[in-house]
Amino acid sequence: PKCMSCPAGDADCVAAAEAAWASSAMTAVASADLPGMWCARNDSICPLLWWCGPQRWLLSTVAGVALLGATFVFFALCIYPLVEAAIERYPSSLPEETGRMWFAWHAQSVLHAVTVTTMAVTAVWHLASFSPSVQFDSPSSLYPSSLGHVALIGNGSHIFLCFLLVDTIVTYMRRAMTIDYLAHHVVFVCFTSLVQYECFAPQLAGCLLLMEISTIFLNGFSFLRHRLGYGHWLVKTFFGLFALSFLIVRMFGTTYITYMFVREVFRGEVLFAGVGRVRLYFICAALVAAVAIQVYWAYVITKKLLKVLGVGRGDHNGTESSESAQATMERKGLKQG
Repeated sequence: PKCMSCPAGDADCVAAAEAAWASSAMTAVASADLPGMWCARNDSICPLLWWCGPQRWLLSTVAGVALLGATFVFFALCIYPLVEAAIERYPSSLPEETGRMWFAWHAQSVLHAVTVTTMAVTAVWHLASFSPSVQFDSPSSLYPSSLGHVALIGNGSHIFLCFLLVDTIVTYMRRAMTIDYLAHHVVFVCFTSLVQYECFAPQLAGCLLLMEISTIFLNGFSFLRHRLGYGHWLVKTFFGLFALSFLIVRMFGTTYITYMFVREVFRGEVLFAGVGRVRLYFICAALVAAVAIQVYWAYVITKKLLKVLGVGRGDHNGTESSESAQATMERKGLKQG
């Protein structure tokens, strides 16, 4: 499309056409699709984002935290009494894994994971057919068919941000907060806020949202493992699906999108206009560290999977206390990782 009028084999014509196209692209980006300021200066994508601009980002974040907080209360006070009798037919062997707070924590996590992954999955699929500039640079009117998919990922990332803030508050209220859990949430809050502020890298954000697919199955395993026992077929199924989804979306998916992003940062073909090199290098380092963590957890999950599939006990009393403590620590490390 850049050189439709050039005769076949006319290299000079092709080069001139490509230069003209690049110049017009730069002009369009410079005039209407600037990065930064929570996409407030990007005329193409701003109307599609409910959090566009500093004021709307702040107000929508406060509203999102309030809404998700109300959702947690709704699950705890309204839904749990309706299902309490059925759930408590299979009491947990751990006192801290009972009651309305434990139920609401899992229910809200599943609702969040289903929501953001549904928003991201088709968008990531469609953006995969675009060039790296569309996937990792600021959204542009030059690619109008990509804007709806970018907006889905952008709004999904804001839901994810609000959920992290609410989950931090809930975990603290449950007195279950640990240093590593808090550090994890702080890192992801900073990372999400940075990508939203710079208004770029929609494909990177979308692939990271897809990691929440494994959270759905992890919640089922976490909620049932000390009620039905590790040997129960349903517990094994949830953990098997968790391990499979972890391998696909967290291990392979994170490694792939990290490679693609780091390659474009150092190759220099994507402009990353307005995004400082130091911030780009910081994101690259954080992504490489995330891949290393996923590799470690893949090793842990493999050991756990072999253990779960090899257990023949299906009693309702769960397993030994040391196993329970280990599983609890694994959930804290993996639930939002």
